[in-house]
Amino acid sequence: MSGSPSVTISNAPGSGGANTNGEYATGTFTASGTTQTFNWTGAGSSYTVIGAISVRDTSSGGGNPPPTPTPFSATGNNGSVSLSWGSSSGATSYSLFRSTSSGGEGTTAYVSNISGTTYTDSAVTNGTPYYYKVAAVNSVGSSAQSGEASATPAGAPTTPTGVTATGGASVTLTWNSVSGATSYNIYRGTSSGGEGTSAYANSTTTTYTESGDPAGTYYYKVAAVNSFGTSPQSSEVSATVTSGGGNPNTPVLQINAGGGAVSPFVAD
Repeated sequence: MSGSPSVTISNAPGSGGANTNGEYATGTFTASGTTQTFNWTGAGSSYTVIGAISVRDTSSGGGNPPPTPTPFSATGNNGSVSLSWGSSSGATSYSLFRSTSSGGEGTTAYVSNISGTTYTDSAVTNGTPYYYKVAAVNSVGSSAQSGEASATPAGAPTTPTGVTATGGASVTLTWNSVSGATSYNIYRGTSSGGEGTSAYANSTTTTYTESGDPAGTYYYKVAAVNSFGTSPQSSEVSATVTSGGGNPNTPVLQINAGGGAVSPFVAD
C-alpha cells in the first residue's frame, strides 16, 4: 500500500483497561487505507522486557517456507542435463544451484523462478561432470536445499587417432583408445577411398586382426562408437597381404568318391 502504514493494537475484549506492557497476543489484521488494525483474540503471558513486536501473516498456509523437494535426479544427455524433482507442497517456484565440483553449489541460485518440476540445462560441455541441488520457494521463503544430484553430459566419441595397419600373411590394425567409446567399427575397401559407410567388422578393443584374405592391398578406416552415436571415420591406412588362402568364411566344396582323404575341389 502507499504511504507509511501504522498499526493499531486494540485491547483484549472485556479486559477493562490497557493490557500489561509486554503481553503477546493472537488475532487478525484488518486494513483501512494506510492503517492496519490488529483484532485481539487472545492474550498470553507477560514479560518484563520487550524489545520489538513481530507480526507474521498466517492467513495462507501457516506462514512457512515449503518443504525440501524430493526425490531429485539428474541425467546426462548429448549437450544437456535433464533434471527432475518431486513437487513441494505450497511451493510457487523452484531454484536450482549448480557446480562443477561436488558440494560446491553455494547459496546463489544458478536458475530461479522455475515454475515446474523439470529443467533442462543446456549450458554444459560434454565430458564435464555437473552437480546440482534444488530448493522450493514461496512468498515466505525458501526451503533447505535438496540432496545433491550429478550427471555428465556426453555425445558421440571423437575420431580414433594413431591408426596403423601391418600386413603380411594377415593384417593387424591398431589405434589409440577413445574416451567414452564402447567399441570400434572397422571399414575396409580394396581400393583407396572405397571403405564406404557400412562397418566391415567391430572390435571392443583397440586392435583387430584378420587373416585368410587373398594376396593384395587392403584399405581401412576406424570409427569409435558409444550409445550416443558413431564418430567420424579415421584417416585411411593400408596394408598388403603377401600370401593367403582365401577368405575362411567362403564355403568349400568337397567330394568324397569313397576313397581316401580328399582336398578341396578334388575327387579321388
